[in-house]
Amino acid sequence: MKNYINGSIVVTGHGKQPAGLASYQAKKAAAELAALAPYSVKKDTCYSSAPWHVYDDGKALCEFFETKKAAVAWIIEQKKRRETISSDAAPAVAVDEQPEQPAQDPAPAAQDTDENRRETISNNEQEEKRMSPVFEFLPAALVVNGKSFPAVYTIEENAVVIAATVQENGAERVVTINVPDTDKNYMLVYAVADETARAAAVVDEQPEQPAQDPAPAVAVDEQPEQPEQDPAPAAQDTDENRRETISNDASALAERRHAPEKPPRGVAPEKPFAGEKICGQGWTIVFDIALQRTRVIVQDENREQLRPIIENAGFYYSKNTDSWHKKLTFKAQRAAVALAENLRAAVA
Repeated sequence: MKNYINGSIVVTGHGKQPAGLASYQAKKAAAELAALAPYSVKKDTCYSSAPWHVYDDGKALCEFFETKKAAVAWIIEQKKRRETISSDAAPAVAVDEQPEQPAQDPAPAAQDTDENRRETISNNEQEEKRMSPVFEFLPAALVVNGKSFPAVYTIEENAVVIAATVQENGAERVVTINVPDTDKNYMLVYAVADETARAAAVVDEQPEQPAQDPAPAVAVDEQPEQPEQDPAPAAQDTDENRRETISNDASALAERRHAPEKPPRGVAPEKPFAGEKICGQGWTIVFDIALQRTRVIVQDENREQLRPIIENAGFYYSKNTDSWHKKLTFKAQRAAVALAENLRAAVA
């Protein structure tokens, strides 16, 4: 149904947005921001267990809440504290001394035009960029706006999960942050998580020393008497004895020099295939040193044909690099060589 009002068309009926709803929602959001000022609340999709984040005059605070209602309640409590402190500090002003405020005409309602909507969207994007928190990822910690929190990184399929420990009302609480492989910080977070996992693996590989029972104490009276032994005769320091000793030492030194050196325990062996490539018709396998990944890159015309073969070989797709991945390991290198034979047979 269409109604003509003042030359404009207002569409009514089921499934249609009522006229003026966008302007009403904008006014409602502005009123809410004014009521919470100087605080504001924003939902951050990186946080799964406590997604609501609080800002103070545009500066991100390290306060995380599970619901928006809890965040608003916290803000109201903080505003009451501010008002109490401000009222105690400010001098009392008599009612008669307060100057009369001149009556102001109400501001005209902004026209809901395409230009105003574009300007509003642009301002919201700039405000969101300014209020976005700054993260720094360390092997055992997560730094948010310069404040460090203990954190544990776990690598899962197509994502990295960060479990950060925060302090709330004097008690510790774990906040879970899910970083998918589509996030711009995914490769940085993955590198930190992989480094942490490697360090933990080296520690786990070290064998534990078995506990030894202390030797039982023997009473002095119970110790058996040692038979007296004649002192060993002193070896004669002759030229022949000295030459034999020098010869034995030289032989032992030669054996140690020619013996193969063992690599230190816990050090990963070198990967001679790192940096190499396996090329075929419409596809390339790269052993990438920078990303520490075995990557399979396929041209667009062969993508749909070769996708099942690549995924059956255990490689998973990443949108960030537009290629299929495995870790840069000896096992992945053997899988890549076998995959190359299958790809050549499929394209031929």
